[in-house]
Amino acid sequence: MSDDIVYKELQDHEEQLAGDFLHTNDDGFAYLALLGMDQDHVFTLGAFHQDKIIGLFQASCVEEDADIITIAVSTAYRRKGVAKELWDKFLELKPQIETVILEVSVKNIQAVLFYEKIGFTEHGLRHSYYKDLKTGEITDASVMVYNRLDDLVGEIVF
Repeated sequence: MSDDIVYKELQDHEEQLAGDFLHTNDDGFAYLALLGMDQDHVFTLGAFHQDKIIGLFQASCVEEDADIITIAVSTAYRRKGVAKELWDKFLELKPQIETVILEVSVKNIQAVLFYEKIGFTEHGLRHSYYKDLKTGEITDASVMVYNRLDDLVGEIVF
């Protein structure tokens, strides 16, 4: 299935696709965060299947640093490599980025495992960071960091 998925950077006139995707895929927190972002620094990638957006990657990028806003994939396309492809495409299109930071709910075990698999490490907690918009439940966030230089050092052969 991944052969017919197209990954591309969304242009300014396509930004509404990102908002609509997040709003309809139950990611209200990322949607609200996006509304408050300085759009000049937001980098957005979409994954498309048959011209329908099925995945989204957004990060605020300033010089060599990035903060991930969201990586979201439609339920029907999860665990099929879409999130990993979005991540790889981000690294390819933003070679100047050295450090990436994100927050993820400590209860979102699948996401934490995914981020660890692609090279993130935990660097602390943000207590009472998330509030579930439906239930009002408060949850801590794990702060995770990826450093591209760590990957490059691992590739050096002596």
